[in-house]
Amino acid sequence: MMFLLRAIFWIAVVAAFVPPGFTASGGLFASDMERLLAEPVARVSEHVQQPAPAAQVQQAESGICADYGEVCEIWGHVTTFGGVIGSMALSQADAMIEAARESDTAARATTR
Repeated sequence: MMFLLRAIFWIAVVAAFVPPGFTASGGLFASDMERLLAEPVARVSEHVQQPAPAAQVQQAESGICADYGEVCEIWGHVTTFGGVIGSMALSQADAMIEAARESDTAARATTR
């Protein structure tokens, strides 16, 4: 019960500081997110439209996919999108780490 109260409290605190155009379709945040997500969505759609290898087709015909084929198809799209987003996150993290190392090296060279 205490966890729920804390969760509600912190959600309310965060919601109080959300900018006015955060969820509006024409707001600043929405236009920025549309611009940022346009490239990954295009890459995902390229991967999704590629034909599936024969091994994946055989696997999809067995088990739950035999009864609910659309679930397996949707899961394939989700995992592909997750892979693209994960690779983007890793590249961003690598760039941030490299920038931090460079700034640390520059700061050490300045203090010497």
